[in-house]
Amino acid sequence: VGVANTIVLTHNAAGINLYNNVAATFDYVQIQVNYTPPAGLAIWTGDTSTAWALGTNWVAGVPPAPTDDVWIGARSATGVLSLVWNSTVENMPVLGADASCDDLTLGLGSTLSLGGLILTMTGSVDVRATAASAFNGSTGVLEFVGGADSVINTNGDLDCFTAFDLLCNKTAANVTTASTIQIIRNFTVQATCRFLASAGSTTFIGSTSGTFANTSTAAAPQIQF
Repeated sequence: VGVANTIVLTHNAAGINLYNNVAATFDYVQIQVNYTPPAGLAIWTGDTSTAWALGTNWVAGVPPAPTDDVWIGARSATGVLSLVWNSTVENMPVLGADASCDDLTLGLGSTLSLGGLILTMTGSVDVRATAASAFNGSTGVLEFVGGADSVINTNGDLDCFTAFDLLCNKTAANVTTASTIQIIRNFTVQATCRFLASAGSTTFIGSTSGTFANTSTAAAPQIQF
């Protein structure tokens, strides 16, 4: 039957990775994996539909809780096998009601449609989709809340923030940028939040329906470019 090689399944910050633990040549690999994400991590599969709120579309069988980190699409590094959150996922998530999460990662080839609704985040957003359709051209509101700093990283995908409203609504905390972003619709900084363009540039393209508002009572600078 040939020479079998065993493999090791590990979970780390970069994703679920499969590694050969034998350096010698092997004839076949047999894999059976029953994987449960660690507490606080929701991984999208889209097995059933595009519905964000449907549990069977997530690895753990339940939709994300407001305190969960969310992974959608490929997360692992080049050359490492992604088991479930890969670019071949057929159904990409669409909000059917307002939703919440902590951190959000949009991986290679993935999209998320806000559907005109509100996605409230306490953490950071990391867009690795490398396509202008990362948020699927969807209208809606991406709202940052909570008392901890949040980071926006588009990894050079300039257009991924152009379709929806960006609301910075944190309490004594910052929303900072780790890359260049473009905003075309409503941009609001309020409560005691500050928006700091720490890396790259923030461009307000503007439109007939877009507004720029700052009602924050945080210490200056409330907005810094």
